[in-house]
Amino acid sequence: MNRIKGQLTIVLLAVCLTALILAAGALTRPAAARAIDTAARTVIWSEPKDPYYDLAREIARAEGLPLADALDAALADDPEFLIWVVSPERLSEEIFSDLGAALQRHGKVVSVGLISGSTIDTARALWQRRPDYTGRHLSIVPREGQIDVLEGGQITHHPLTIEHVVAQIERADYVMFQGHGTRRYWRLGETTELVASNLPSLPPQVIAAGACQTFKIWSEGSIALAFTDRGAAVYVGFLHSPVGYLVGDPKGFPFRHTWPDFPLGHAVQVQSRGLQQGFIAWPYYLLLGDPRLALQAGPPYRVQGDEMVGHARELTFSAAPEGVIPVRVPGGAAYRFVDISGVGRAWQGDLFYNGRMQMADIGADKYLLFLHTGGDFTVRLYRMPPWYWPVLRTVTDALDHVTAIHHSQGTLAPCWIASVLLALIVAWVYLRNKPHLARSLPLAIAAGLPLTALRGGYALARRAYLTTMYTHWLRTMDEAFEISLSFLIPTFLMAAGGAWLYLNARSRWGRSGAFLAILFPNWAIAVFWLGSEALINALARQRYGLPLYAYGGGLMPLIACAVEGTPIALALWGARRLARPAPV
Repeated sequence: MNRIKGQLTIVLLAVCLTALILAAGALTRPAAARAIDTAARTVIWSEPKDPYYDLAREIARAEGLPLADALDAALADDPEFLIWVVSPERLSEEIFSDLGAALQRHGKVVSVGLISGSTIDTARALWQRRPDYTGRHLSIVPREGQIDVLEGGQITHHPLTIEHVVAQIERADYVMFQGHGTRRYWRLGETTELVASNLPSLPPQVIAAGACQTFKIWSEGSIALAFTDRGAAVYVGFLHSPVGYLVGDPKGFPFRHTWPDFPLGHAVQVQSRGLQQGFIAWPYYLLLGDPRLALQAGPPYRVQGDEMVGHARELTFSAAPEGVIPVRVPGGAAYRFVDISGVGRAWQGDLFYNGRMQMADIGADKYLLFLHTGGDFTVRLYRMPPWYWPVLRTVTDALDHVTAIHHSQGTLAPCWIASVLLALIVAWVYLRNKPHLARSLPLAIAAGLPLTALRGGYALARRAYLTTMYTHWLRTMDEAFEISLSFLIPTFLMAAGGAWLYLNARSRWGRSGAFLAILFPNWAIAVFWLGSEALINALARQRYGLPLYAYGGGLMPLIACAVEGTPIALALWGARRLARPAPV
């Protein structure tokens, strides 16, 4: 009996010892090797001359992943995820431009994440780190002069000071910043800047910055690198100016519902593709950290059905939360037109940014990001849009962006100045030639009223359906969309004054000038955007070999000019034939 007990004791000790050895191996193995599903195609990329190349080999060995020594070789493997292990000193704007050019040549969406740090040890720690997401959020919105903290479903507000910002960042698991920035700081106010030296030790949080140039991690005092060196798991930001605003930015927390099949890297790529619809020229919305990370364990909804209904593939979902919803549709890349109930419709060939819905194809699947009010929703997928969609969408996008937003929100001061100057010109000409020109005043007023009514009426009719970049900012900033007299009066003055000058002009040059006066709000925006974008792009091509911006900001007002100008020209031509004025 004693012999049997002794043998059992030896077996039990052996089992315990084996368990301890296995547990120790699991605990000492890098977290990335056990916490991330590597079923998706992932390639590690690092150059042999890079000081962090040994870390790249370590990651590749630990995860059993291929290691490419050059970017072209990495992309040749057709990865879904590309993890770029690189020391900050090896980076520059030119290097990122080369990355952007290579990704454009590749033609497929690749979720890129940088593993870097001020030392190889901080870079290794970044690779091993996982977000500790518990539901605390922090949104810093400098334009409102306060910090909004969402915790436990309740929002509290705090003064926008360095002390309060640091205190809230230190306890947050998801931070969104929307405001001005540079490579070295976040600007919290006119004289207040959050810099690297302000940051304490941080939890493994997600940081997203909708600000200019904060992703220049090779710069001394880099604010992005400071966040990850001090403990953040992910930093997402822009290499250059973002031009506009992202879906869910700044209060929507667009990464909040990411899950393993729709991780952070894919969400960044979907947003980046949307920005390239008329605004940025190549993907410089970038992620520092592992692109395979996610904040939730599973999808934020339940799939109730997936079937073909006529020519559409129809998917039904239930129990979705409010916010930015990430939906992965297996095999959905074959479909290019999407209709989501309560959200809207979009085509992958749309020219301009859609602030309600974005999409990208990764492999055979389609990835959707959209703003949702919560509850059930239905997604219908079509292989191609209706025949009228490309023209209709392009025209409404242009008019929404220009007629509804710029005229009523962004260009009031220039329009007032132009309308007052035009009114003075009309008064001077009228007083000099009153006996001959008085009869055309009623007709000019009659011509000005319809354009005023059309512009104001269009803006009011479309305000619930606006999807352009700046309207999304108005919604997320809780600013009301208003049509006021400050918009209608200068519209009427320019329309009526321009019509009166057109009716009484003695030459084609005079009529052309009057016609341009009526359309001043449109072509002035076009000149400003096209001129500034052309200048910046010319400088960027000289320095980086690539432009920075697309020309959507100038193209949309040109389209609006054509759409509004054609009926206006016809109406003026007809009115001139009726008036038969004496020449000025």
